[in-house]
Amino acid sequence: MDSGWNYGPFGDPRDEERLRDILTQCFTFPPSRWDTYVGQVARENFRCLSRNGQVEAGLALFFMGQWFGGRSVPMAGVAAVGVPPENRARKVAFELLQRMLREVRERGYPLSALYASTQRLYRRLGYEQAGSRVLYALPARSVPREKREIEATALDPSRHELLHDLYRRGASRNAGNLDRNEGIWKRVVLAPADEMVFAYLLGSPPEGYIVYTQKRVELAYDLQVRDLVTLTPRAVRAAWAFLGDHGSMANEIKWIGPAVDPFPALLPEQHVKTTYASRWMIRVTDVAKALEARGYEESLEEELHLEVTDDLLPENEGRWTLHVSDGRGKVERGGRGEMRLHARGLAPLYSGFLPPPALATLGWIEAPAAALGAARRIFAGPEPWMPDMF
Repeated sequence: MDSGWNYGPFGDPRDEERLRDILTQCFTFPPSRWDTYVGQVARENFRCLSRNGQVEAGLALFFMGQWFGGRSVPMAGVAAVGVPPENRARKVAFELLQRMLREVRERGYPLSALYASTQRLYRRLGYEQAGSRVLYALPARSVPREKREIEATALDPSRHELLHDLYRRGASRNAGNLDRNEGIWKRVVLAPADEMVFAYLLGSPPEGYIVYTQKRVELAYDLQVRDLVTLTPRAVRAAWAFLGDHGSMANEIKWIGPAVDPFPALLPEQHVKTTYASRWMIRVTDVAKALEARGYEESLEEELHLEVTDDLLPENEGRWTLHVSDGRGKVERGGRGEMRLHARGLAPLYSGFLPPPALATLGWIEAPAAALGAARRIFAGPEPWMPDMF
C-alpha cells in the first residue's frame, strides 16, 4: 500500500463536503439528497482516501449481517464507491478498497458484499458473483381476484420495527438475504420524493407483510413491492389476493425475487416477465470465521480440506480443514488441501450460488471428485438472492 495515502472517516466538515461533491458527480444524484443518504449510512461509516489533506475518493459502509444456512454472518456492505474522473486509471479505487478490506477483517466482519459497477476491479480484489436480484413485472389484471383467507391491516411504515421479527424469520429461511441494520430499514420504508410508501400486515397475528409504492402512470399507476414476507401458505395466497385487488387501477405489479422465484407458481398463467436482473458479489475476508459463522444442514457429517490463495489478505492463505456436524462448522489450520481455490472461487462456493462441479468447469476450483461431492453437500441450500440494494 502507498504510504502517501491516508484512509479513514471524515476528519473535518470539508472532508464531507468534498466526498459529497465526488459522489454527486459520480452517481448523478442531487445534492439535496445528501442529508437523507447520510442518515441511512451514518456519518461515521463513510471512508475517505486522502493525500496531502485532500479527499481523492471515498465510499460508504453498511455494517450488518447476511443469512446463510439459517445463521446471520457478520457482513460489511460496500456502497457509493466514488472516484472523480481525474483520479481514475491511477489505481486510486484499488488503494481505497484494499484498505477497506483490511479494516473490515480487523473489525471482525468475515464477509463483504456489494453491487459492482465494474466487475473487473472487484474481481482483482477477490470479490465474485454470489447471488441474484431479479425484478419481475406482471400485468395487474392478470392476477385473479380471490377471497382473502386472512385480512390485510394497514401499518404506518415509520413503525417498521413491528416488521423486524417477521422479516428475520423469513430471511433466515433464505440464503443471501440481509440481516438488516437501521440504515437498510430506512431505505425500505422511506418514500421517494414523488411517491408514498404503504405497509400492510397479513393476518392477525401476522403471518407476513407487504410494503409497496404506487408510481403514477397517466391515469393509473405501477405498484412496486419494496418488501414482502410470507411465512405461511395462507400468507402467500393473501399477498396475491391483496395485489389482485389493485387490478382496477394498477398497470403492472413489480417485485424483487430470486432467479427461480416460487411466488408466481400460484398464478393461473405464465404472464410474469423479467425486466431486470443483476448479480451481487461477496468477498471472504476471514476464511476461518466465515466458515464457522454460517449454518449447515443439521444431519450433515462432512469434512472438507481446502487450500486457499489470497494475495491481498495473506492471513487467509494456506490449508484449512472444515469439519461440519450438527449444523455447525469448525475450522482448523492444516489438512490435505484437496480443494485448491482462490478467494474469488470461495465466494460463490460459500454462498451456494454455483455448485462445485460448475466452479471446477470454470477453473475456479481444482479438486478430486470426492472433494467436489463433499463440497456440494456442505454448501447445498436455497438459491442465494437479495431483495435489497445498498
